[in-house]
Amino acid sequence: MRLLAAAVLLSGVFLNYNCADSVTGSDKLPPNVILYKPSSNDTLLVQRYEVIYDASDDQKIASVDLYINDQFRERFAPPPNAARPAVYWNMDTTLAGNTHTVHLIVTDASGNSVKSEVKTNIFVTLTKDPPSAPFDLQLKNLTSTLVNISWKDTSRFSKGYELWKKTGFSGNYVKYRTFPAGSFNTNDVLSDPEGEYYYKIRSFNEYGYSIFGEEVNTSGAGGSINVSPPTKLTVKVFGTQKTVLTWQDNANNENYFGIERSRESGEFEQVGVVPLNSTGFTDSARGLAANVTYTYRIKAYSTTDSSWSGGRTVTMSSFNINRPSGLTAQQVSPTRINLTWVDNSNFEIRTFVERKEGPAGQFVVVGSSGTDISAYSDTTFPSGTLLYYRLQAFDGNGYSEYSNELNIISSGKPVILQDKKQLKTR
Repeated sequence: MRLLAAAVLLSGVFLNYNCADSVTGSDKLPPNVILYKPSSNDTLLVQRYEVIYDASDDQKIASVDLYINDQFRERFAPPPNAARPAVYWNMDTTLAGNTHTVHLIVTDASGNSVKSEVKTNIFVTLTKDPPSAPFDLQLKNLTSTLVNISWKDTSRFSKGYELWKKTGFSGNYVKYRTFPAGSFNTNDVLSDPEGEYYYKIRSFNEYGYSIFGEEVNTSGAGGSINVSPPTKLTVKVFGTQKTVLTWQDNANNENYFGIERSRESGEFEQVGVVPLNSTGFTDSARGLAANVTYTYRIKAYSTTDSSWSGGRTVTMSSFNINRPSGLTAQQVSPTRINLTWVDNSNFEIRTFVERKEGPAGQFVVVGSSGTDISAYSDTTFPSGTLLYYRLQAFDGNGYSEYSNELNIISSGKPVILQDKKQLKTR
């Protein structure tokens, strides 16, 4: 009987002990906690910022401690009848301009505690402004169809970047790609190796967009955005001491163009000036030498700004090529004109045939003949038109001067002319 009473008494003690443990929190299980906001890499304005988190425990949450940069900042206790307290980060201006870490330590009624995830690289600022623009935009030609575009950015406000692209000088920019913060370069595959592609970039954050920075392009043009740069620069080598340049004028506010030349990758120097609206220049007797490499660019000048074309590099020939001579033309059928000439060079690999239609037309290449061949048949001309022909020999690098020029009226009857000042029909 005594044993039974003792057992009952002892059992009551155990029961009372277990009940007290569930109330007083003698369990060893820590709370659960998830820290949502701020997030790592956030940018925050100086303010009273509510820290967003979730915490739970099989008992009551006793306190939540806020730590900034691993230093205790403030303790928060839940109000009556609340499961957990609201937590606020009361910032001051001394935090602005720097990055910080944030974490919580949650403690339950039994004294068990748990540390939340640490959020890092949180930037505190005094203003809600868009980021500053990226800078030093660069384009590198990796292959004929692959380029690399790179940029720099020192703004801590940037959340990402937008790369915009257009095709051709007169094309329209469209948003091409978006990159996250921390990006600094990308590759782009060109659909046309001979095309001109333009790029510009801006950064953004939750408050807006930066201005666009510099513009780059595959042709190498540059300078002020207030003066449209010349494009489509071509440089043709004529023997050892002459080059002929042509370009496209895109500006409507230039005062003149400066022609600049560098020797063997040296500094550019001006070798000529032409008036506004010009699209060509001949460089001769200005220090050109055989077998030397030169790079040209065209610079457009307005009253206050300037811009320049991409560079074009050529190497002068070892010798001057003799021009073809004695060009004659005979129309042998309504759809065929035979050209013949005298080949005066031992080094040409092709002779190009150029034709223009009418006195106001432009000469264009319509065909060519091979080494030591001095005849060509034109079968693509329009009928009833005054046609002009001329020739130019080519040795693989440089060109000869042009041959004599002649003209002929295409018709249904044969016509023979040997000089552009003569015009005979049958």
